[in-house]
Amino acid sequence: MSLFGLWSAASGMRAQQTNVDVSSNNVANLNTVGFRRSRSDFQDLLVERLDPSGGGLLRGDNTQHANDVGAGEGLEASKLLFDQGGMQNTGVPTDLAIDGTGFLQVREANGQTAYTRDGSFLIDANGDVVDHHGNHLLVQPPGGGAVVPLNVSQNVNGFPVQVQQLRIDTNGVISGVFPGANPQDPPTDLGTVQLARFVNPQGLTTIGGNLFAVSPNSGPAITGLPGTGTQAAPGAPLFMFGQVWQNHLEASNVDLSDEMSNVIVAQRGYQMDLKALQAADEMWQLANSMHRG
Repeated sequence: MSLFGLWSAASGMRAQQTNVDVSSNNVANLNTVGFRRSRSDFQDLLVERLDPSGGGLLRGDNTQHANDVGAGEGLEASKLLFDQGGMQNTGVPTDLAIDGTGFLQVREANGQTAYTRDGSFLIDANGDVVDHHGNHLLVQPPGGGAVVPLNVSQNVNGFPVQVQQLRIDTNGVISGVFPGANPQDPPTDLGTVQLARFVNPQGLTTIGGNLFAVSPNSGPAITGLPGTGTQAAPGAPLFMFGQVWQNHLEASNVDLSDEMSNVIVAQRGYQMDLKALQAADEMWQLANSMHRG
């Protein structure tokens, strides 16, 4: 008498528990700005072949008359889903939302670049635009070049004076008016938001704080300006970037009804696996209690 029933039922219970864990994390982040929900994908485990004549397992035997017995299921991957979240008007000039494909770039305290859909920024005492963890928003400086932290202040008599009228166009151009500026003068050019996208965004590594990091699976960041297209290499497909919206934030892409339905289905599956485990245990108990006549 084999243990396949016990193993299969136990693996199914573990899989359904993981399914509930993933959905629970999605629901917990229902109101997290720019959050990207995950989906659990499962696969069947190693199939064992039984000899129909009762000879036991057939290791490496490819006979077409063998009986295949599965060993349950296991987690194949927990995939990030990057469908668009809803737009929420906040009226805050430093809030940014991406309508379409792309990630904002921020520089962490360790100097590494991270990527996010969370555009909830603020201006610190130095005039730098940072997120709530102090990571600096990276933009293309006026005139082009490598990205730098965005600063929206001017030095007046040794003190930083912050911009009064900050404007960010949908194409990412950042401008502002400082106190004392001549009304006839054009707004000061502060740079341009630069977005990043990836060949395989599902391969990004989640590092917490609404941030993602590059991984070998995601491929390197492909950068461009909002509303434009670029190519990873000559002849490669054209990658289009979304537009940025000032005074808006992107809500999470969690669908509460889908998550609750998934939890209910996972709970029912767990119950059925538990019943299968109990049935297998009762059969083993019966076999152990039998005596030869």
